Amino acid sequence: MFSGANLPLEGRPKLRSSFGWGKTIVSMISKQQIESARDLRANMTGDEKALWLELKKFRRLHGVHFRRQAPIGPYVVDFVTHSKRYVVELDGEFHAKSDQRLKDQRRDAFLHGKGYRVRHITTGAFIENSSGCIETIMQDLNLMENTHDH
Repeated sequence: MFSGANLPLEGRPKLRSSFGWGKTIVSMISKQQIESARDLRANMTGDEKALWLELKKFRRLHGVHFRRQAPIGPYVVDFVTHSKRYVVELDGEFHAKSDQRLKDQRRDAFLHGKGYRVRHITTGAFIENSSGCIETIMQDLNLMENTHDH
């Protein structure tokens, strides 16, 4: 495995673990992927911004750190928490087209192969019931407090 340990700091490739910081499996993220992710972060839709505002709270409230527009392998996902191996994709009308659905299926298969669970939320569902969508994410991550007495 290439570690870049003998290179000066400015010559080392950017390395990030697919399993979070400090783990053994490392993948290189290209400059193109980094730039693409930065561009997507800078141009988030209103719905993506609204969901991001909610997901940012998870770190403070639940100790779960989400990243937005993050590269994983050859893909940039909308939102991910690496510690929970969980991806949230906010899908607009563009994702309803058959060619885009096939691309999404390939991306999902790749992510599943890397151990990630993927939750798709349509923008329509988020607009109609954002709190329900957040609750679904919390359930997926086992963050819901049990309010029933047993």
